[in-house]
Amino acid sequence: MTTRRMRLPELLACFALALPALAQNSVGYDPNNYRKVAPQTQTGPPCGHIGTAPCPFDPAKSVDLPPGATADQLVEYSNEQFRKGDKAGALRSLERAAVMGNLTAMRGAGMALLYGQGVPKDVDRGMKYLEGAEAKGDGVAAYHLGHAYEDGIVVKADIPKAIRLLNESAGKQFWLAEFSLGFDYAIGRGLARSNATAISWMRKAATQIGRAHV
Repeated sequence: MTTRRMRLPELLACFALALPALAQNSVGYDPNNYRKVAPQTQTGPPCGHIGTAPCPFDPAKSVDLPPGATADQLVEYSNEQFRKGDKAGALRSLERAAVMGNLTAMRGAGMALLYGQGVPKDVDRGMKYLEGAEAKGDGVAAYHLGHAYEDGIVVKADIPKAIRLLNESAGKQFWLAEFSLGFDYAIGRGLARSNATAISWMRKAATQIGRAHV
């Protein structure tokens, strides 16, 4: 008796079946449930995204920060500054909170700097914030570090290090890391190829997403 190896498309199909929330057929498609909307037009060139210039800042939109603000308050101020278009100010608030050890701020500042999201890119500074959060046990930061080392776009690729970080994040039940490990097992990237293990990780990821939608 021989065992047929599942191909990648079949693995992805299994993941879709394991995740009804993402499989469109699980709820059925009815065009009457949708309405047409006018296409959105953008005034001026794109800004504030990966690969685009920072958006112009209006000083009138700045947010005053009290000198004695707590880390959580600084994160809230950062969100308000971001909504008002002051992305540089939002980063400053995040960095102040990050120095206090706030994990949300460390992740946010790290990702903004790593990919230049509305602020000038600073890979070294961004990696330090993410590494600091990962060292404090943050599974989401571990995933982002693993992803960076895996795709090799902003830092030099290091697959063994990426796999270690993804395993660390998956151990904290972060679904993106679980799915990434499943994909790596499916294609044999940095790991011995195993369809059974790939499906197992993808099912774990589906379970985490399902819980988030309950």
